[in-house]
Amino acid sequence: HLNQPAKSKYFKPEDFQDNHITELFYLLSNFLDLIRQHRRLISTYYLEYLSGADQKKLEQLCSGSFANTVGPEAAVALQNLLDSISEIDIQNDHDLNWKEPRMHWFRAEASLVSGRPVALPLVASGMASIKSVIAHTMYVDSLDELISRYVSLRDLWWFREDVKKIYEKSISDGPDQPIHALSYLKLLSRFPECAYQFDPSERTRIGEECVRYAEEFLSTIASRIHSVIEVIAAKHIVFDNQIAQSNAIYKILEKKEDFKPDKHYQPPESPGSESAFKSRLGIEELRLYQRNVWQLCSALNEFNSIIIYDTVI
Repeated sequence: HLNQPAKSKYFKPEDFQDNHITELFYLLSNFLDLIRQHRRLISTYYLEYLSGADQKKLEQLCSGSFANTVGPEAAVALQNLLDSISEIDIQNDHDLNWKEPRMHWFRAEASLVSGRPVALPLVASGMASIKSVIAHTMYVDSLDELISRYVSLRDLWWFREDVKKIYEKSISDGPDQPIHALSYLKLLSRFPECAYQFDPSERTRIGEECVRYAEEFLSTIASRIHSVIEVIAAKHIVFDNQIAQSNAIYKILEKKEDFKPDKHYQPPESPGSESAFKSRLGIEELRLYQRNVWQLCSALNEFNSIIIYDTVI
């Protein structure tokens, strides 16, 4: 909806824009980091699940009418899967590869479609249980593959110009987007995965462009911090000038009856006048600038380094 928001007389185009997309990138990135960090804990959990409830369920399927209904090829594949689960050593099998038993079952599953007909209502419950077991084996040995297949944001590469526009908006748009702005660098580190596997040069092209984007993103943050600090400094210079000696003299002169100022004379601001109710918008703007600088500096301070293609940023 970014470029072509739905047309409606009740809504404005801005209503279709997500002002928290940067925070979403940040939370998703941290969530994936936690999954990778605790992969062994996840593996242990599903190994225990496989050797417990899943093993009992497969034993029931192998010894019941399900095995006779699906035919000999599927029954052999099911027994092969059960044998693999029966040999699990929870303490030492974190690197166990379940690909062969899975492929054996997938071939048998395909034969149910191409071979003799099977009444689906009779096997639906059992097939759902086996599908759950297969998923659990993948959580043990194929976690990175599942993350890459279902959770990766690498396909946003094809919308990189739109991502760039959202980033440029995020570094100045509150309330909490600027502090998460560097999550876009992690996004850039995933973009080279979009390269076509049979064209190695494409990965190089995407990688080099991602590095250029990263340098441009960091430069944009630095420029934003510099420009906002200049605005804040100019405001504080004005505040300090309110108590300058020359302004104090003007206040004394204004009380004299014979004082006739120049026609271009602008009376100086009274000290503390920025706190007046009528000046609240200016003060609120200054607070927002200060918050923005603090958020961007905090983001840079918390960020260590990241590898984008072949460059450490």
